[in-house]
Amino acid sequence: MNHAPNKNTVCPIDSLQYLAVGDQGGYSSSGNCTSSASNVDQIIKHIKNTGIEHVTLYFHGGLVNEADGAPSVNNVCKSAMLSPLANHHAVGFLWKTGFSETVIDNLKDIFDRRFGKSVMRWAIRAVLRRLEKNSPSSKSDTGVLSIDDISAEWEAASNSGRPPFESLEANIHQQVIGLCVDDVPEYDEESIALIEKDMQDRYQTTDTVQEWGKINSRIQPTQELIDAYPIRESKQVIFSWLKIAKAVVKIAARVIWRYIKKTDHGLQATIVEEILRAYYLSEFGQWVWGGMKEKAREMFEKPGKVGFDFLNKLSIECPTVKLNLVGHSAGSICILHLLQHKRKFGWANEVRKTIWWAPACKYDLFIRELLNHPNDFGEFRMYTMPDKLEKVDFLINQIPWLYPSSLLYFISGVLEKSRDYALGGMLRYYTGKKPYTSSELGKVKTFIESNKQLVRSNSISIDPGMQCGADDHGEFDGDEKTLNSMQHFLSN
Repeated sequence: MNHAPNKNTVCPIDSLQYLAVGDQGGYSSSGNCTSSASNVDQIIKHIKNTGIEHVTLYFHGGLVNEADGAPSVNNVCKSAMLSPLANHHAVGFLWKTGFSETVIDNLKDIFDRRFGKSVMRWAIRAVLRRLEKNSPSSKSDTGVLSIDDISAEWEAASNSGRPPFESLEANIHQQVIGLCVDDVPEYDEESIALIEKDMQDRYQTTDTVQEWGKINSRIQPTQELIDAYPIRESKQVIFSWLKIAKAVVKIAARVIWRYIKKTDHGLQATIVEEILRAYYLSEFGQWVWGGMKEKAREMFEKPGKVGFDFLNKLSIECPTVKLNLVGHSAGSICILHLLQHKRKFGWANEVRKTIWWAPACKYDLFIRELLNHPNDFGEFRMYTMPDKLEKVDFLINQIPWLYPSSLLYFISGVLEKSRDYALGGMLRYYTGKKPYTSSELGKVKTFIESNKQLVRSNSISIDPGMQCGADDHGEFDGDEKTLNSMQHFLSN
């Protein structure tokens, strides 16, 4: 079913198949794909006048700009329209944020410089040093990697396409057996002295700019790190190896605590997460991620917001039309807020199917807005990666060693307020094993594992609605198996 394209011919999406969401959930008037209230009227008129009985609403991931969001909406809506489901229309919500660009640019700015790499190297060294010192099973420091070894491991891991320090993980987990958090104080004088001596032995110069690079970057660290590394563009002051040793020993303690609690994300990823949380996070990303989640809510909350206007008008003019909801990544958050506001405002349209791809919603929101309302979302199916794929889905392909795990891992480890926060699409939290044994996580586990509601990437199934070939967080909206499964699920 073809229609005239949007008046702005640069936008690749049929004007009847998208609504562009702007600031605070209102209509977007910027970019190549724009919308106004008249676009809602046109889409509702089309649905009403052509006898449409089913409407699929698609919400792409909230971490993308228009350049990525528009092709996603275009591709998924066209694919949904290929479903055998009769009298069917699809509309995508283009809620561009550019957040992913912000995250990647900030990570590069902090860590792909000499200073950031130096902090990481010494933090890794401090973790291994402290484990040798604290672990009952360790007898010497002969197994501790040197600074040069750490750099070489980053390069080797990139060349072989694997996470750095894979070979150390089993030993680290063995070393923390029998330890408790109190055994590893944040500031341990002996550990600080060891790292300070290591630094003094390695650097036989007081020219710290030459050795470590400048701290200056777009993202300002906390005053604590600035004080530990007091270098300015115009002058050099006396450098204290003691202060910088304290800074990296603090990171090491927090990383080891997470291994003790079994909430680590692997050595390299956890090092990055804890450096950001300790020294950069106030300016790094929680506020951007929080703003994105607010946008997901705001688009439904009152008249003049895109989601509210569409669903309210659809409810009034086409109350018997049934809805299918498809959300990728943070698009799941949009769907949960849609369901919440549907209950609040009494919108009439029944939801018959809900599909999530690698959902980035928090588990507690999942429970509150979906599981606690079993009559509101129709049949449910979630497609996501098993944990072994999440762990090797490099966040930045150009710098694979830097953060070797998926965007969901990064959200869980850095962008949510609590470390290792359970997300709906991360299967690591639904094993039933410690430390993930709470009754609430158990509710999610029971739900997703029942009634053919969970599809793992690359699992073998002859059911045409239970197939998924995505092995990258960003691939679900373009993966042929996943899209074919969506078409089949929608039509049955």
